[in-house]
Amino acid sequence: MEKLAAAPIRRDVLLATGSDAREYLNSQLTQDVSSLTDGASAWSFLLEPKAEIVALIRVTQLDEFRFALDTEPGLGRAVRDRIDGFLFRTDVSFEAVEWSGFAIRGPGAESLTFDAPIAMRSPWPGIEGVDVLGPSVELPDGVDLLSDEELDAVRIRLGWPSMADFDDKTTPAMTGIVPHTGSFSKGCYTGQEMVARVHYRQATPPRRL
Repeated sequence: MEKLAAAPIRRDVLLATGSDAREYLNSQLTQDVSSLTDGASAWSFLLEPKAEIVALIRVTQLDEFRFALDTEPGLGRAVRDRIDGFLFRTDVSFEAVEWSGFAIRGPGAESLTFDAPIAMRSPWPGIEGVDVLGPSVELPDGVDLLSDEELDAVRIRLGWPSMADFDDKTTPAMTGIVPHTGSFSKGCYTGQEMVARVHYRQATPPRRL
């Protein structure tokens, strides 16, 4: 992309609050949640026990005891049903909200500043980008608008997957983005055995996206 442009985005957001929120999320997500600091975000998978992907999630630390999990529209209920099902004597509560914002791509995107709960540099290779998300986000002046289709075309060309690319048998190794979504030095999480086995054996997945 030769100029700065943005597309509106909507995300299903699950707010996790409580003194055990960090430890609990670390036991459920592929990412090392314990390493996050206030305002920091990271991509992660939420998995079934056999490592099938439930959702591709961005996890953001809002403060010491509050985290935001955001995923594609329509997946919030599945994420909540899965992650709520493992709670037992744990001080974590979940609240579902819908936040909106912008996916900004192009020269100068990463130099912009925002007053928003989530402002994360895009992992899409070869292009500057930032995703901004919150209950009320305004687009800076001078940024052209992209359609959903135009943004999706850029995403596909650069090789970043969407949940629309997955089926109920897709595992992290098939996606090509494990380096962006997981940690191999953290404690256990649901689905870890299969993910670690493929990684340490340098096994070729049965298929790739």
